[in-house]
Amino acid sequence: MVLAGIGGRTVAEARRNISWAEFQAWMQYRAKHGPLHTQSHIEHAAALVAYMVSSTVPRGKGQRGPEYADFLPKRAATTGAANDVPAGAPIDIDTAMATWR
Repeated sequence: MVLAGIGGRTVAEARRNISWAEFQAWMQYRAKHGPLHTQSHIEHAAALVAYMVSSTVPRGKGQRGPEYADFLPKRAATTGAANDVPAGAPIDIDTAMATWR
């Protein structure tokens, strides 16, 4: 949330500036609408435009065009340092730090 500018510029500022109830409200918003940063929203908008343009391309009878998901970026799934964490599962900060070193 701090990276999106909510509550302050640091985690300490955010803890001082927003209540637990407001934090919970932001988590519900994020669960409903997706990430708070604008990159994914821009990617979805660009994918929608590309999908709509591709749907205007004439095709032969019975041929299907690409799907909307084909225009979204493909991101590699993450795994734990010791491969004990399933792909895509959340990891704790210690495992992340060990993986990034």
